[in-house]
Amino acid sequence: MATDSSIWEEQRRWLRMKRELEKELEDLGREETSLMEELSRVEEQVAYYGSLVGDMKKAVDPPKLGRLLRSLRRL
Repeated sequence: MATDSSIWEEQRRWLRMKRELEKELEDLGREETSLMEELSRVEEQVAYYGSLVGDMKKAVDPPKLGRLLRSLRRL
C-alpha cells in the first residue's frame, strides 16, 4: 500500500505538471495572437501589391478604343 508521503508527492507532481501545461497553453495563445496579426498584415500587403500590379498592367497596356467599343456592344 502506498504511503501517505508518496501520495502527497504524486499529487504535487501532477499539480506541477498541470501548472506547467497551463503556462505553455497561455504562451501558445499569445504566440497564436501574434501570428494572426502578422498574417493579417501580410494579407493586406498581398492585396495591395495585387491591386498595384493590376493598375500597372492597365498603364502599360491601356484599353484600345476598338476593344472598348466591342465590350460595349456585348452589353
